[in-house]
Amino acid sequence: MLALVAWALSGSQSNPSIQVRWVDDAPRAALSILRKEAAHQPVSEGDWGALFESEGYRRLKDRENGMKRPFTDDDFRMFLSTDSLIRKADSLQRTLDGWSKLDVEYLGRRSLKYLPAQAKLKANVYPLIKPRTNSFVWDTDKDPAIMLYLDPAESPKRFAKTVVHELHHIGYASCCPSPEFQTWVHDQSNVRQQAWIWVGAFGEGYAVLAAAEGPRSDPMAAFEPNVKAAWTHGMNHLAEDMETLTAFFTDSLTGKLSSDGVQTKAMEFYSVQGPWYTVGYIQATTIERAFGHEKLMACYLDPRLLMPTYNAAVAQLPKGAKLPTWPENLIELLGKA
Repeated sequence: MLALVAWALSGSQSNPSIQVRWVDDAPRAALSILRKEAAHQPVSEGDWGALFESEGYRRLKDRENGMKRPFTDDDFRMFLSTDSLIRKADSLQRTLDGWSKLDVEYLGRRSLKYLPAQAKLKANVYPLIKPRTNSFVWDTDKDPAIMLYLDPAESPKRFAKTVVHELHHIGYASCCPSPEFQTWVHDQSNVRQQAWIWVGAFGEGYAVLAAAEGPRSDPMAAFEPNVKAAWTHGMNHLAEDMETLTAFFTDSLTGKLSSDGVQTKAMEFYSVQGPWYTVGYIQATTIERAFGHEKLMACYLDPRLLMPTYNAAVAQLPKGAKLPTWPENLIELLGKA
């Protein structure tokens, strides 16, 4: 039976820009199986069928297959039969019940605060019991999905930040970059187009800013120690990371890296909280601090403004507040607005 819990019922949502479904059929079907296994009761094919036919499971399977990762029903049966997972059934149930009470419109408004006015938040949110412990967005162009690892160790505040972060990605994809920028980049060379795709990865830092509720808050306050440590390391090594990114973009734009090489190298900059997060965040907060929120939104809509505007913002900082800047030859290679 399909189990849907709406964070904000359609009749009570006051913001038409926020259309979000909470779809928890997959974890509820999985929990039914786990409880039977914990009680040493037989699990029927009907129980497995309810899981495998659930919307959340099917979307997860489609995503993993789309990422060229092995994902089969038989493998998932084995995963749900592990003793360590069976022992977590009660804590997983409590976590799912708690997460289902969150107010999605409030979280959506937090995301929209750091998005252009035309942004829309339309997505299905899937809490999932799954082997991989990551949370992510999927299929933002056609049927946006936010897939969240159901983690009993995750505090409600941490979970809320994760949802805001992922909703920001959905909202960003709904309107950024602008049609004008997309028309311009479509006429550029293949290597320049690919480089601009990866400039878009700074959106990870933009989403961190949205989840932090502004630049005056500690963006990692609710996160676990390894995430805090990775963030602190990145913020203390901004100059080195920007040099590394400059080399990456330059090698991409000059053809030194193959198309596959660009993809492989770019993925290294995610890590726990890699340069896509920290450098993206510092660019956004510096621009907003120097030139205001609307200028930052203009950079989201037209990424060609990002690096030169950031450099100009750094020049506005008080003496002693030193931040690295982008070299002018990189901005020329990418192409100016």
